[in-house]
Amino acid sequence: MTLEEMIAAYEADGGEVTRVAPGERAITDTRRIYTAMREGRRAAADEAVATRAAEDRAEAEAEAFRAAKYDGASDADALAYAQSAK
Repeated sequence: MTLEEMIAAYEADGGEVTRVAPGERAITDTRRIYTAMREGRRAAADEAVATRAAEDRAEAEAEAFRAAKYDGASDADALAYAQSAK
């Protein structure tokens, strides 16, 4: 089985593959690699970690905005509260 066939099979099972340029590292922080090995899981690539963090921040901001609106804040006040809730 070639590398491309293994990648295709992994993606078919729902896996996500991060491709990097030759000579580059997908994970620059070796601590994350060792932590993942100790915990028996795969380490996520830097790009995947950054994407998840951005999605989490956006969800926290949206939830804070909804909470402020529920409490009766104006749109401007709710937006200011959401931006401070990072």
